[in-house]
Amino acid sequence: MDGYPLHAQNGKDIDCSSTDPEMLRADPTDIVLRLATAGLSFAELPLMDRPLASEQSRSTIYLHTVGAMNKDAGLTKRGAEMAGLPVDPLFARMIVESRQYDAAIQLQMIAAVAAAQVQGITRTGRDEQQWRNLSYENRSDMLMQLEVLIKTMQMDERQRAQHDIIEQRLDKVKVIIERLAREVGLDAKELRTPTDTEKQQLLGCIASGMPELFVKVGHEKYRASNGRVWVLSDSSVVDMSHRLIMGRPFELHQMRSAGPKARSLITEATGVTIEMLQERTPDRLQYKDKELVVSSDGTVEQCQEVFFDGISTRQTVNVVPEPSVNVRDYAIRALLSRASPTCSSDQLEAVYAAIDEIEDLQHRTDRDLGLAKLQASIIAVVKSADITRVRSVQDAADRIDSAMITAHVSQKVRDDVLLGAPDRIVIPGLNDGGDIPVIYEDNVAYITVRAQDIPLLPDEISELGDRRVMVRESTHTKRYMPLIESREYFARQSRSARRGTIDETVPAHVVLTTNISQDADPETERPHYIGLPPVWRPDTRRYRKV
Repeated sequence: MDGYPLHAQNGKDIDCSSTDPEMLRADPTDIVLRLATAGLSFAELPLMDRPLASEQSRSTIYLHTVGAMNKDAGLTKRGAEMAGLPVDPLFARMIVESRQYDAAIQLQMIAAVAAAQVQGITRTGRDEQQWRNLSYENRSDMLMQLEVLIKTMQMDERQRAQHDIIEQRLDKVKVIIERLAREVGLDAKELRTPTDTEKQQLLGCIASGMPELFVKVGHEKYRASNGRVWVLSDSSVVDMSHRLIMGRPFELHQMRSAGPKARSLITEATGVTIEMLQERTPDRLQYKDKELVVSSDGTVEQCQEVFFDGISTRQTVNVVPEPSVNVRDYAIRALLSRASPTCSSDQLEAVYAAIDEIEDLQHRTDRDLGLAKLQASIIAVVKSADITRVRSVQDAADRIDSAMITAHVSQKVRDDVLLGAPDRIVIPGLNDGGDIPVIYEDNVAYITVRAQDIPLLPDEISELGDRRVMVRESTHTKRYMPLIESREYFARQSRSARRGTIDETVPAHVVLTTNISQDADPETERPHYIGLPPVWRPDTRRYRKV
């Protein structure tokens, strides 16, 4: 480039008087599309310079994915519409997509494209961004430019200068809007700010034409399909909370004192969702099966990882799979592991209640009540049904008779277990009357008592037999300790007594460490008293695995 300054580096001047031909630097997508209208390709043209084969291939793939070219590199009907528009092919794709909506959406899309075609009408210097006060849009740079454009068209030149609007670009945008609107019979004077509903439709149109999807991989960092990491341009208004962003990659080369530096930027960025991609770009999505899951209504669904142009989006979707043995078996496991669908039925509740009753009895005793045999019986009953009829937890429950589950344990065994594991016990002498509820887990009894009553508990509680007893203070939620240790812990002297203001004897079991040496003066150095550590009981929820 003539006139480009020369920069000394390592004692040598850098000759910047020439550069690569524009053919090698420009995006060839527009040329590939227009050649396709004539049935030609780069290989048939007698050019001195031609784009790299990789760039030509990338452009052809993009035109194919947006429906402008078929598999044989021939032009489609949509491609012919795109080629007839005097804008970049990706912007042309957005305009074509907007034609399914009314005139207001089409005109707004034309205006957004016109602003993007001239690379925006706003200045992007650090102290030249007053235009940000004209729009609160944080989902799409193109929507932001549209709102700013509409508002600045109603200002005079002085007001536009105050908002850092580039007047020359604004004039170009007006010309493009007039031309594109006239070709489809629209009146450019009817352009207005889009409503929230119209913005959603415009976002879909924008997503349909964007060439690249960027997946968030870190703070302000997004990865493209080629594996490279990119960042949003400094002038972007897109909220970085978006996990997925569609836009155009742009390499910004800057000359610094240490030499040239390149920045990988995302321009015309728009935040998108998987649902938007499924609606607008279904042909560019691929899915990979992961695990089966249960939905909120109890239906077994297939969790799938979503890929865009072969690159993982780090997002998943759930779909209803075809009936199969795996689906049926998963529905059985979900039933036995207590999946809790929001939409339940009397039959499902009856089955859950019957299973809960048997499992509660098992938690009260060390006697084997045959839960494994019961589960095997339930599985056999459900498996005897046609696999096409078992696709949810509800379907599995409909095949089971709750009476069969209840009859698994005889009444005599129930009475014996309940007699040795009462729901409540009475301990005379306690301040609250001694009526204490009991919870059982793996034949361990858990009771909750007020702190002042814990020292009054006996060494053994006859109603609970010889099983282990865990005690919790009523003001806590999960802090449990064995019975003997809890009595000693809560019987220890008060803090005032340890400080010497009350004459009490310190129990030996609480003196765990001391700072008194053999030669120390006991009047000046006192021991540290540390209470016994608590024992934490597992979560009260009982996890059941099949």
